[in-house]
Amino acid sequence: MIKPLFLAILFCNIGLAPALADESAYPTEALIDAGARTVENSTLKNSTLKNSTVENSTAEKSPTETNLVEANLREPKVADNTAARELKKRLAAITSISADFRQQLYSADDYLIQDSQGRMQVSAPGKISWVIDAPMEQWLISDGTTLWLYDPDLEQVIIKPFDQDIAAAPALLLSGSVSELSEVFDVSEVVAAENSAAQSPTTSIRRFKLSPRDNQTLYEYLTFDFEAFKPVAIVIADSLDQRTLITFSNVLINETVDPSVYSFTPPPGTDVIRSE
Repeated sequence: MIKPLFLAILFCNIGLAPALADESAYPTEALIDAGARTVENSTLKNSTLKNSTVENSTAEKSPTETNLVEANLREPKVADNTAARELKKRLAAITSISADFRQQLYSADDYLIQDSQGRMQVSAPGKISWVIDAPMEQWLISDGTTLWLYDPDLEQVIIKPFDQDIAAAPALLLSGSVSELSEVFDVSEVVAAENSAAQSPTTSIRRFKLSPRDNQTLYEYLTFDFEAFKPVAIVIADSLDQRTLITFSNVLINETVDPSVYSFTPPPGTDVIRSE
């Protein structure tokens, strides 16, 4: 079973060096330079994906999954300042967020490749805890300065400086880091399909599409779904037309988060790889 590339590029500046670990553990052949944020090769190869699908990936998706994925792929309205202002208003109100998540990776032809879940916390400034549950367990922890990438199965942790560039790590937007939003992204509002899986029967979804102005980012665009001022889903589309759908549940906004979740001490016997 292949593991998710940490957050499937949601934290695309982190980089993973498969040559330093078990190459079969990660669905990537690219070595990402976090400093320059360039990609030497495509992150995911079509041939790798076809040989690494989850069980029943060739089965038809449920109508709910199909509707939500297709809804997030609709063409946006013409981008304008109003969309950016509306998104900033929602993101700036968040100083911390905690939620359970489900993370699903779909191929270009909409087959489910990976399906995982876990728990996340994000706080200003630049503090992140994103833990994917077993059987594909991975930990991504940042205290705002240092980033730890821990794989319990490999008994390995990669430690490196954390770059708080929202283009390279757009998950930081969930901590209210919006001062450079319009400079980094073209923002537009997308028509959200009615009765999508992310919304309740009585509340409409506001969907915002963020297209990075820097063409060297590892993703083509993101969409953020909000139910009122609560984020409920994110879609990340990469250059191979693969899409990662992240849906949130049990969302808590601006509540106190235990500071210890943003630090990490490697268990005894863990291989430590430091990357500068």
